[in-house]
Amino acid sequence: MNRKNQGNRSVKSFLLLFAGLVLLAGAVAVGITYERNMTLYSVHFEGAVLTPVEVLQEVFPADPGVRIDSLDMELLAQPLRALPHVKEVRFRLDSRGRLHVDVHERQPVGVLADRTPAMLVDAEGVAIPMVYGLPVDLPLIYGVPLPETRESEGRGGSENLGGSENLGGSESLGGNSIPGDNGNDGESITPFSQVRDLLLAASSRSLMEKSLSEITWSEEQGVVAMSSERSLLLIFGRGDMDTKWRHWEEFAVQVLPREESASYRSVDFRFRDQIVARTTGGADL
Repeated sequence: MNRKNQGNRSVKSFLLLFAGLVLLAGAVAVGITYERNMTLYSVHFEGAVLTPVEVLQEVFPADPGVRIDSLDMELLAQPLRALPHVKEVRFRLDSRGRLHVDVHERQPVGVLADRTPAMLVDAEGVAIPMVYGLPVDLPLIYGVPLPETRESEGRGGSENLGGSENLGGSESLGGNSIPGDNGNDGESITPFSQVRDLLLAASSRSLMEKSLSEITWSEEQGVVAMSSERSLLLIFGRGDMDTKWRHWEEFAVQVLPREESASYRSVDFRFRDQIVARTTGGADL
C-alpha cells in the first residue's frame, strides 16, 4: 500500500511540474507574441537642455504606430548623436509601448570667445554652437587651441590672443621657468588640457565656480585668468590645477577682504608652497 501511495504522489508531482512548465512556456509564448505585435505608442525625450525637443523629434527616424520588433535602436540613435550638443542617447521601452529616450548632452565648461561666432566647448575639447536665448554663465576663453581631432568647422582665430581688452595682450610677469610647473602624472600637457583641468577644479566647488571671467594661455606663463570681481590677473602656470585652485580659494577668502589687498594687480600660484601677489607698483608680497 505504501508503495502505491508513493507512486501516486510521484505521478502527481510529475503532473504538477509538467503543468507548471506548460504554463511557463505558454506565458513566454504570449509575451513574445505580444512584443512582436506591440506598436510604438509614443516617444518621450528626457534630459535635453541645450537641444530643443522639436529638433530631436524632427531627426528621430521612427513614428508612433510602427511595430516595436522592426526598430533598430542603433539606427535610431545615429541621427540623434549627430546633433552638435548630443553626446549619447539611451532607450527605455515600457509595457505600454512608450519609448523613453534619455539624452546625454555635452556639458560646456567655457565659451570660445575668439571664435566667429563664439562657441561653447566641453571638457573633451569639442566645440559646440552657442544656444541663443539660453543664459550662459561661463568663463570666456581666449587663445587656447583645441585638440586637432576636436576642432569643428568653426575653427578660426584660436591662436589669436587678442579679442579681450584685459587678457588679449597680457604682459609677461615671470622670467625663467618655475619649479613645479610640470604635470605630476607624466601626462602630455596641452594648452587646452591645462585650461580644462582648471575649469573642472573650479566647477567642483560651487562657492568659487563663478570667480573667473576670462581665461587664456601663455607659452611662458601657462594658464592665465582674470577674476570676476576684482579683475585680478591670476597666473596658474602648468599642472596640478586642483591644488592651485584651492590656493586661490584660500587667498580669496582670507586675503582679499583685507584693506591692503586693494593695490594687488596679479596673483601668481606657480610657486610651490607660496603665493606671490604683485601690487600696482610692481612690488612682490
